Amino acid sequence: MSLASTRTDVAGALTAALAAAGVAYKVWPSRPVPLADTQGWLILTLADTEDITYGEIARVSYDVVFSLGSDEQLAEQELDRLAGPLLVAINKVGRGATLRPLTLTIDGTDLYCAAGTLITEVGSL
Repeated sequence: MSLASTRTDVAGALTAALAAAGVAYKVWPSRPVPLADTQGWLILTLADTEDITYGEIARVSYDVVFSLGSDEQLAEQELDRLAGPLLVAINKVGRGATLRPLTLTIDGTDLYCAAGTLITEVGSL
């Protein structure tokens, strides 16, 4: 399995898990352009393989970034509202770390985001 197909599979699974948690975020394998609110994307951070008794398993780590908008106060409110459902969705797909604030500047505009870590496992890479 390639990292590209793994990333696409994870993005689709996370989108479905968010929908099940009542959160309407579309998660993309990489950052969508143009970037809009209610979008998320995955950044591949590393790929790690280890030998186990029944073969080789690949552990893949992503940064999961959710776009919360360009208004800082509204973004903070959105993060407070979504933090629980987002973490539930992340943990349905893999193992996740606590969400944290992140600010990106795109075309001169500050975009407020939330970022978390998602670790998935696949049979091989």
